[in-house]
Amino acid sequence: MPNGGKGVAGFKVPHAPGVVSLLLSFLPVIAMFWFSYGLMNRSIDKWFSQPVEEVRADTEAMSALLYDYAGHNAASEAQSIAQSDEFQRAFASKDFLPPLMRNFGNTCRRCRADSFWPWRTAA
Repeated sequence: MPNGGKGVAGFKVPHAPGVVSLLLSFLPVIAMFWFSYGLMNRSIDKWFSQPVEEVRADTEAMSALLYDYAGHNAASEAQSIAQSDEFQRAFASKDFLPPLMRNFGNTCRRCRADSFWPWRTAA
């Protein structure tokens, strides 16, 4: 069937209804976007109503306390190890291996042989 008297076979969709239908198909997408945007903004305000600065300050105080505790704990452990008689003897004789092996639980049997450690002198 000729289209519009131009002698070309086929069917041509008029432009105006095509554009209108395309715009109408985007209306639900735009409406959903604005609805979800408003809902998320309202929900975020309700979920996170506590001021961010207060949460940050609390977290900073807690991390400072933990840092101080770990530092004091490490210092007291180091002092107690350094003041022990066993390590005092090791520092005097410059033979640190036996106290380290006993304190850190080295269970390797061949590591305890004097021949395995060439820098050790036989007592």
